Parts: sequence; structure tokens; C-alpha cells
Amino acid sequence: LRRCGAQVVTVSEEDLLAAPRVLREGQGPGTTPSGAAGFAGLCRILRDKDGSRFGLDATSRVLLVITEADLEA
Repeated sequence: LRRCGAQVVTVSEEDLLAAPRVLREGQGPGTTPSGAAGFAGLCRILRDKDGSRFGLDATSRVLLVITEADLEA
């Protein structure tokens, strides 16, 4: 991955726990914190205005995959 220029973003437990709620409030799919980890990372990048480090700008389109269904649904 390093040879391909992969970038990493870390998120806090708080961010992970909040991500499913934020998705639900936006009419997104129900999921678990681990299923929404990618979404939590994207939110962190946007919140920190760190998009340019990841090659993101105002014209970028992002495909985000939610990997788990909400277990309590």
C-alpha cells in the first residue's frame, strides 16, 4: 500500500460511535460503528479541512461503502 501512495486517517471512538447516528439522521443506511468507519474517516477529513492531503477538493466525488447492517434494526 505504501508503494501505491495510500493515505491513512485515524478516528476516535467518539467519531466511530457518532457515525451511524449521523448517517441515520441524513436518511442513510442503518449500520454499526465498524460498518461506518469509512464514513467516520471522511467526516474527520472534512471537519479538519484536510481534503487536499487526500486529493479531495470541492469537485471531488466520493464512493463510500457501508459494510454492515444495523444489528439492532
